[in-house]
This record gives sequence, C-alpha cells and structure tokens, in this order.
Amino acid sequence: MKISLSFAAKNPQFLKKIRRIRADFEGFFDDFSLVDLTNPIHESILIGVTDSREDDFFEIIKNRDGYFQTLAGLGGFNDDEALRMKLFLIVSKSILACPFSNPDREKFSILLKKWEGEIMKS
Repeated sequence: MKISLSFAAKNPQFLKKIRRIRADFEGFFDDFSLVDLTNPIHESILIGVTDSREDDFFEIIKNRDGYFQTLAGLGGFNDDEALRMKLFLIVSKSILACPFSNPDREKFSILLKKWEGEIMKS
C-alpha cells in the first residue's frame, strides 16, 4: 500500500514551503509501503492538503476505485517545524481514519510512533 500526497495552494508561498519539507517524509512513505498487510483493503491512501481551509478541516472523500481518500486544511505555515508537525498530523489522521483491520492498524500505529520523532528531527 502506498501514500499519495497532493497539495492545492491558494498562496504560492505555501507550495514553496511544502517543497522544502516534503523530502523529510520520503523515508516514512517508503517504510509505509513496506508494511506487510494482513488484510489489504485499498491500493493507496490519497491525501489532499490545501491552504484554502483551516487546520481543523478534515474530510473523508468517498472513492470507489480502491483508494482511501482524505482532504485536509493546513493554515498558518510560517515556521518549517510547525508546518512539518501539522503535515505529519494530517498524514497520521488520514492513516488512522482508514478502516484497516486491527492487525494492520496496529502495524501502522507502531510505524507512526517510530516516525513522529524522526520527522521532527529533520
């Protein structure tokens, strides 16, 4: 299973900052794709992030094509460290919202705990 992260920006500065921190997530995405699922249910998690919605905006988008899809708001992006943490929280929330079986959910919970500190070290 993979994660696909896409961004819709109203403010060009938002995309500039996202490009700067996006690479900090590549190792996590690689590890995510290596998790051996007990009960695979989706091909990928699609995460859309936009600066045109507030931080508390989070929506699960119905998708019948074998994907689990979310859309989240990401406002207030002045500081790279805060932006990195907000983006990690969106990715985490999307993973935790996916209807995995209990064994698979546990595997991803362990992965998230491992990477939370790693992402913030970047």
